Amino acid sequence: MLRPIGHVTSADASCVLPRIGAPPSGRWARLANKVSAQLQQQYASKLFAIALRGSTARGTAVAGVSDLDLIVLLNHSATDIPSGGLLSGHRVKVDLAQSTYPDFMTQPKWAWMRISLAFSGSVISGPDFISTLPDPTLKPHCIAHLKACDRWIAAWNRCLRPPRNPSRRRRSANG
Repeated sequence: MLRPIGHVTSADASCVLPRIGAPPSGRWARLANKVSAQLQQQYASKLFAIALRGSTARGTAVAGVSDLDLIVLLNHSATDIPSGGLLSGHRVKVDLAQSTYPDFMTQPKWAWMRISLAFSGSVISGPDFISTLPDPTLKPHCIAHLKACDRWIAAWNRCLRPPRNPSRRRRSANG
């Protein structure tokens, strides 16, 4: 039997989503702390921060279904961090994204992750960079990143509808 993970969250009149990320609790907190300790030990001074995202940070994780979604930010050096050895002995998959902190904060390819973390992320190690991110605002370009948009499109239609004015369309596509 499939169980839904999460629910639709309403955006305000300006299309801003609330910040709902929170530290994990119970089993998920223990798993997140274990991964964090492993990464801190292995990458020491290269590590800037580790943030939790997805159902675990939204408080909707389901045992046996959910994975541990993390983003690892390094100071200034690119290091390939394999997720295969993390949480060995546990039946939980670790989904790991990584970047350097400067690239994460400035590169367009991380724009959706910044919105996602501002909406439902939680720092589990390092400084609280999530609180410095702009408010998670829905715009037409977000639709490409919403895997289950068919569930949310009715609730967010006014925010995701492309602008009619071509100059506004160009502006919204860039940010």
